[in-house]
Amino acid sequence: MTKSARADMITVLAMQWNHRNVENLHKTLSKRFVKTTQRAQTEVDNLESLKQELNISLEDTEQWVLEVKQWAATEKHGGQSSQEELQREIDDIIYSLRRKKHDLYRQNDSNQTRQRKRRRLTELKKKLRERILQYNTIDTCTETIDTEAICSLSEDVILPWEAQGDMVNLRTKRRLFDQVMLVRRMEEEKVIIVKEMTQH
Repeated sequence: MTKSARADMITVLAMQWNHRNVENLHKTLSKRFVKTTQRAQTEVDNLESLKQELNISLEDTEQWVLEVKQWAATEKHGGQSSQEELQREIDDIIYSLRRKKHDLYRQNDSNQTRQRKRRRLTELKKKLRERILQYNTIDTCTETIDTEAICSLSEDVILPWEAQGDMVNLRTKRRLFDQVMLVRRMEEEKVIIVKEMTQH
């Protein structure tokens, strides 16, 4: 087969593939809509069970979401690291590590991708150890952080600044925030699919 004939054949096959996709689009969209609706309902149920577990109302939920957004919007100061900045950075790294570890097998199919993610996790853990060591050397810190316990990423480990007072820690608020955002994404996905279905 000549080069031009091969190019023509590929073009014809691509056109047929596109034609089949257009013909089957209604089936594909309806399947996507059903899956998205089921997933949205599952996530709503998960959110409700989380709210019951945390024993919070709708107003508290909105307040926590707002607090997490405000926390994320606050600027990080460069230069000399104060105790509060180190606490924030340690919180950020721990949160990032937990998310990446949770998504490692759920979102990555190939072993190469997982290997790259594991390497990134190792780098983050090294950075976390450095920040904890830096935090432990600050004179004003009354309690030190157990590096190994924190690096194990266990949910049971409580940081010294989280243990102070009876305030709800940021980790719990983030957990709720993530679930609320997931529910909103699912609702947006449903709206998008409905728009696509009406256009087809």
